[in-house]
Amino acid sequence: MSKNFGRVLEFDARVKIALALCFGILTWYAGPIGLGLYGVGLYFVCASLGDFWHANKKAFRAYLLFVVFWTALKFLLDVVGGSGTEIPLGDAFSNAALLGVRLLILVFIGLCLAQATSPRKLGLALSWALRPFLGKRAWKTALACGLMIHFLPLAWSTISRIRETMSRRCGALSRLQRAALLPKVALRVLSQKTWTQTLGIAARGLDTPMAWQPDFPLNARAWMFGLALAVVGLLAAGL
Repeated sequence: MSKNFGRVLEFDARVKIALALCFGILTWYAGPIGLGLYGVGLYFVCASLGDFWHANKKAFRAYLLFVVFWTALKFLLDVVGGSGTEIPLGDAFSNAALLGVRLLILVFIGLCLAQATSPRKLGLALSWALRPFLGKRAWKTALACGLMIHFLPLAWSTISRIRETMSRRCGALSRLQRAALLPKVALRVLSQKTWTQTLGIAARGLDTPMAWQPDFPLNARAWMFGLALAVVGLLAAGL
């Protein structure tokens, strides 16, 4: 099954982006059963990506903190009546847990999309999709998307390595001092990586419109499979 999913993930980047958008929207409307089915499907997709868990291990903590924060905030607002109505404690917990599951699924959809497709292919697919709306300027958005997809994991990994280095070499500093020092060091290191990335883009000629001219061969199988998955997701959302 893992090999079959691996072949699916080699399909057209446009199909993968369309599926990510489709399931991202459906995640907000699906019930507990539908969300459970989405979670099972995402598990198999993640398993087919090989080193998915190892590649994103350093970022999982940050994403988990994000989900926990908004889940706890939702629970507190419902308990104290911040939503305008008084909600029983059990219902408040259920609503918060449901929000946490939705956010977690959205995070994994984004991670799977980024892991399954290179930033270059995602940028080309985005350029193709935005060309009817932005015209010749679509390549700029595609380039920005590719840079963001490439830079975010790099930033998480860099910050994690800086934190680990500070914990080993700056033992004399208190946690508060290390927390104050971390942003300064991170900004300095990331600024250097940004400059290196800019030079790499210029050297490869990716800062020109011609580099972002999409040329996708017709792949009916990929589109049919994507349509079938979207229909299955829609049916699961109604359960």
